[in-house]
Amino acid sequence: MRRHPWLVIAAIGSLGGCAVTMPVRTVPAGETRLALSAGEPLASHLISGLVPYVTVGAIHGITDATTVGADLHASPAAVGVFGADISAAHRLVAERGHSPELTAAGQVAFFVGSGVARLFPSLLLTSSWSAGPRTLLYGSLTLTGQFTAAPVALLSPSVGISHQVTHRLGVELEWRWFGANVDTHSGLFEGAASLAGHGAMSVNGGIAWRW
Repeated sequence: MRRHPWLVIAAIGSLGGCAVTMPVRTVPAGETRLALSAGEPLASHLISGLVPYVTVGAIHGITDATTVGADLHASPAAVGVFGADISAAHRLVAERGHSPELTAAGQVAFFVGSGVARLFPSLLLTSSWSAGPRTLLYGSLTLTGQFTAAPVALLSPSVGISHQVTHRLGVELEWRWFGANVDTHSGLFEGAASLAGHGAMSVNGGIAWRW
């Protein structure tokens, strides 16, 4: 079966996630943040010229506990594909003492090009800890659905750090093992950047600006 090159890009975009545009924690009610995120798949030599994977978007606090967001995916445009996503995050438990803050989020990424359309829904659970007045350490687990000829649910754990440089400027750095439950000795990533023969690793970074 012929593989659409843009589907490879879409898979990376949906699996790699965007640390900034899927917030570690919800933002205060009424606050808007503009975000730029770039991910560097460590298997990027397989997709020459299309790395890093870049998204631009915004998140907005509906309430102190609920945040919504939307992004445009810039990289798929290089192969004539429109990509975007919408998301929502909700604080389940606030940080208290040594207990982390828990945030649940959902996202739907969609891509259209060459007469083909794909949806990639994701669910995300994040635990975060304060490491000073401006810094958060976090770990997350993302479950992404891919509804292709052989539907599959992909698990992607990640760890990262978020730091508020100034009142307006925030930065994030994240390591992600996407598709950790998928054997990649052969196939899409052909074992490149896999861990124990599964998934593929990526490094993601981004900036967010309080509006």
